[in-house]
Amino acid sequence: MRKTLYLVRRPLQEVPPSVFLPSETEGDLLLIERAEISEPPPSGTVFSLTDDRRGSKVSYDQVVTMLFEYERVIVT
Repeated sequence: MRKTLYLVRRPLQEVPPSVFLPSETEGDLLLIERAEISEPPPSGTVFSLTDDRRGSKVSYDQVVTMLFEYERVIVT
């Protein structure tokens, strides 16, 4: 299974579902800028740069590390 990190810059409901890869990948979300999520995704972890109420809060240093840990990074 391939690990994918989605960097989401806008509210999740504004992101076309076609952006997200089929179920053979494991995907985590990193919420940046004005991104928000109203309900948890069916799988994966939600991280946030700005607000720990939206996901597990991470620092910029942690984000840089994450960019190298995932096999694929998709910016939306």
